[in-house]
Amino acid sequence: MKNDTNAKRHEELCEAIFNADFADVAKLYRLINQDVVNVVVRYGMGGELVREVLDNGMNPDWMRRAQAYSVGVRRPRVGDAIRDIIEPAPIFKRGERFNSDDWYLCTTNAKYDDLTGLEFPQGTSWDLDA
Repeated sequence: MKNDTNAKRHEELCEAIFNADFADVAKLYRLINQDVVNVVVRYGMGGELVREVLDNGMNPDWMRRAQAYSVGVRRPRVGDAIRDIIEPAPIFKRGERFNSDDWYLCTTNAKYDDLTGLEFPQGTSWDLDA
């Protein structure tokens, strides 16, 4: 039975590679060991970038500029306290608003220090090896 499962996974992986579906490739091949998202902090130009994306939505130019003001954190899970200080970045497409799965924005109650970094709410373990 295990060989059937491995053969099926191999077939699915090959299909994902052929179709250039990199999200499925990463999931099936486990290229990404840790599921990390970008969180734009309100430090320096980060505050302006947060306001800009809330008004205009994400685009490649914004993502490039926002990288310098973002930190990588483990993807928030249901019930994680960090959800109290972040919100998904908006994407506007054909007059509709969608939420990004990979980019988040610090809310106004988030605290960021240039020396110690983003302060996470109590009760959350942010060990990336978890």
